[in-house]
Amino acid sequence: MPTDYDFTRDRRGWFYRALAPDPSGAVLEVGAAFAGNWFPNVVRRENFSTVAADTNSAQFDLVLLHNTLGGCATLEGAVECAHNSLRQGGVLIASGKNRIGTAFWRASPIKRAPRATGWGFRASMSSAGFEGVVLYTVYPNVIAPVHVVHCDRLSAREFFRAVFQIHTRPLWSPKRLAIAALIELNLMPYLQPDFVVFGKKC
Repeated sequence: MPTDYDFTRDRRGWFYRALAPDPSGAVLEVGAAFAGNWFPNVVRRENFSTVAADTNSAQFDLVLLHNTLGGCATLEGAVECAHNSLRQGGVLIASGKNRIGTAFWRASPIKRAPRATGWGFRASMSSAGFEGVVLYTVYPNVIAPVHVVHCDRLSAREFFRAVFQIHTRPLWSPKRLAIAALIELNLMPYLQPDFVVFGKKC
């Protein structure tokens, strides 16, 4: 994170900087990831088709795919385009909506946002040739998150225990018991509305 950053300014996109291994490389921003707040060398495009037309392929160290398919028809297509835009060893950080979460949360106004389960996001990344794939959920949302939670770590359980304790519910209510069980099974991260997934090009 830049040591001279003015925190009274726009903080959107901070979690991309927190996850990025190196802020100084060439960054491709697809969708409004607010990368310019945190990275000095950013190319912003709405569609991967314009990336291919305007730049040399495989020239980026980091691709940020923010709540968009980048003009592709499927998540798999978008991840493949991101893979083709990266140098060897480059990193993709993508955000999207939880397909399971749409049954529990208000539908997203972003119509073309990637939608998949947590397992689906990871499978798409691995199939495209990314390794070290890690899934995160962001809380309360991907636009202006306060917390970024590693879905697979036991610390996620502690996080959702703390969140759960904030809300007052009758001790024996079915909803309270169901949520408590999901927390103890460490399934709550996989039911949140937004995901961020990280992977490195092999």
